[in-house]
Amino acid sequence: MILQSVLIIALAALAVFVACKLLAYWWKWFGRRMAEPPPQPLLEGVEVIRDIEFTRTPNGPLLLDIYKPADASPSAPLPVVMFMYGGGWMTGNRHQLKFFRGQEYVRHGYALVAIEYRSSEAAIFPAQIHDCKAAVRWIRQNAAEYGLDGSRIAALGGSAGGHLAALLGTSDAVADMEGDLPPQGDDYAGPIQAVVDMLGPTDLSRIAEQSHRFGVRHEKKDSFVSKFLGGQPSLNLEQAKAANPITYIRPGMPPFLIIHGSADWIVPVQQSEMLHQALVEQGNESELHVAEGAGHGSLKSFSSDEMLNKIFGFLDTHLQSAPDT
Repeated sequence: MILQSVLIIALAALAVFVACKLLAYWWKWFGRRMAEPPPQPLLEGVEVIRDIEFTRTPNGPLLLDIYKPADASPSAPLPVVMFMYGGGWMTGNRHQLKFFRGQEYVRHGYALVAIEYRSSEAAIFPAQIHDCKAAVRWIRQNAAEYGLDGSRIAALGGSAGGHLAALLGTSDAVADMEGDLPPQGDDYAGPIQAVVDMLGPTDLSRIAEQSHRFGVRHEKKDSFVSKFLGGQPSLNLEQAKAANPITYIRPGMPPFLIIHGSADWIVPVQQSEMLHQALVEQGNESELHVAEGAGHGSLKSFSSDEMLNKIFGFLDTHLQSAPDT
């Protein structure tokens, strides 16, 4: 009888173990599938040029897509919204723009340039910001050919992409963040004009303590934060500091619109609150919008008509009126 009970308990424990493994595998598969969607059909009035190589890294070429209004005039260069996807710096692709209704930006009068960047599985930080800086330089170098205005560029990103958008905004002329990827040239470098950071991480040395109560273990060796930094945050504080957009904040930053969910347990809202506070303390323009009850994957909260109108209002103010250079 005792042996039978032990056997039943052992079989039950094995079943739970197998179920957990299968659930973890399914979640990983589902998460990657969500993070790497196929291309979205084009909306009426939108055209796209896909798979343009914008730089070549030690890990291979990187591509971008340019979405433009079909009736765009060559004599009226378009302000640019450069989109960076999320996925913990590990996964994701540039077709994620559909989650943020990216083609609506085009119908509103912008060119949307969706870029890719190296995953942390290919290269650790700062490779990802080097890729983003190369994309900005490419846009400016090739602006005339594609009907773009290189003097009016906003960075837009969600989650890991939001972090890169914020870092792109604060780290202008920081040598370690610029990198040496082509294209190069002083004519193509320089600050961007606006940042829309949606639920992006900021201070990776503190994200573990802020999310610990939710059961998220960013300090684990295999966490997306650890893989991005090349080691656990607590053991790589200098690397975490270098990746922190707050590190480079000074007066004269581009205007920021920071959007976060109050119920985000993967990237707690405190991450955006710290960024907003640091910007304002240095006299910079920053607006923090907290979506009450929204979690990290609450896509409807971040792609509603109300949210799009808020973003469009911000971009119209800071891009449409930007002077040509």
